[in-house]
Amino acid sequence: MVSIRPFSEGDNQRMLEIERHCPQGDEKCAMGVDKKDIIARYGMYDNWIVLVAEEDAKIAGWIGLTVKTMPEKKEKYAYITEVMVDPAFQRTGVATKLVKDAERKAQEMKASYAYCYIYEPNKASRFLFEKMGYSEMRGIKFPGISTYKKMDVPPEYSIKPVDTKKIGDAVSLIDEYNSGFMHFMPFTDQAFESHLKLIPGYGPENFWEVRDKKNNIAACAGLWDSSRLVNLYYAREPAAMKIMKSVFGALNHIMKVPKFPAEGEISGYFISWIMHLTGEKPMLCLHFLST
Repeated sequence: MVSIRPFSEGDNQRMLEIERHCPQGDEKCAMGVDKKDIIARYGMYDNWIVLVAEEDAKIAGWIGLTVKTMPEKKEKYAYITEVMVDPAFQRTGVATKLVKDAERKAQEMKASYAYCYIYEPNKASRFLFEKMGYSEMRGIKFPGISTYKKMDVPPEYSIKPVDTKKIGDAVSLIDEYNSGFMHFMPFTDQAFESHLKLIPGYGPENFWEVRDKKNNIAACAGLWDSSRLVNLYYAREPAAMKIMKSVFGALNHIMKVPKFPAEGEISGYFISWIMHLTGEKPMLCLHFLST
């Protein structure tokens, strides 16, 4: 008989072991560090809940969620951050019971809908949420590059870090490239340099440009040291997680800029799913990029 209860600190080690056997703990799918605290990420949320499923006094899985408020309409919504089930207990209804209990908690907190992100290869989660009535909203593609990939630069070009005194060339290229996008706001030299400095692990020192033999700019790109963010996000004590509010406030600047790489350069693919808890089908479903 499966029972659901709130998380307690004594669950930490067992839950870490389960995560290593799930897609979220697979280094081929997930970016992270060797965590010590399974709920470290939740410290950045004001309202969070982690529910643990037990069978025969053994932890079989868990689900995490947070309830947020849409600033404009003051409408509450729930973000299901993760669902993990020990492989030994999969296909026994544990995940379904966890999601249903999470939805009840969200409704008790007056959330009007719940949503989640599913990594595209995670077929089991896709099947679970589709079976439970969630609707696929949209795909999210993100670029990536192998750290160890050898790059052969054609002799007519050179690649080097941007000269901040000549950053205007890169700014002009970015503004021209994105001029057709509806929500793109052109940068000034000062605004773009400030924009780079706002992002942890980014900065002008990690922004590179390609120039031809005549010293004309041909391309530019930022190399983001995401490990700094990951260490903040996963590795520190929950009390320190409060600083993530300001970190993700800075990351909002990224979201306004369309992705530069072409679709052929995609290395990851997430799909967002949504369920309306009120039973009402709205005329328009809004998608939010979650922290």
